[in-house]
Amino acid sequence: MKEQLINYETAKLASEKGFIDKDCRIRGYLKEFPTQLTYSTHIQDGFYYFPSQTILQKWLRETHNIHCNISVEFYKTGINYLWQVLIYDPTDNMCVSPKSSGLYGDNGEYESYEDALEKCLYHALTLIN
Repeated sequence: MKEQLINYETAKLASEKGFIDKDCRIRGYLKEFPTQLTYSTHIQDGFYYFPSQTILQKWLRETHNIHCNISVEFYKTGINYLWQVLIYDPTDNMCVSPKSSGLYGDNGEYESYEDALEKCLYHALTLIN
């Protein structure tokens, strides 16, 4: 089984929001994944980290208390995946920041878990100041 790497738009936004992972196997500046590995960390020169979705999800959780939740809905015609971003805020009575996204399904349904997670990760990154 192969880990799903984030796409170019998510990689660019993650780098802009401070994501740095020197252990990333792939770094590059092209809109497609680069064919050669480079170890440049010069984000200002247009280089971005391309971590797996799992690594970025862990960074969001551990660094920013942002949790990406994916749920599943079963239909006779197939399975759909829904996403939700929850931000832990201990100062709120419910411990959930008002910046958190709506209920499951409010954000759309996706045919694959990975597509839903990619959308969730991108949205979570937009919430970081």
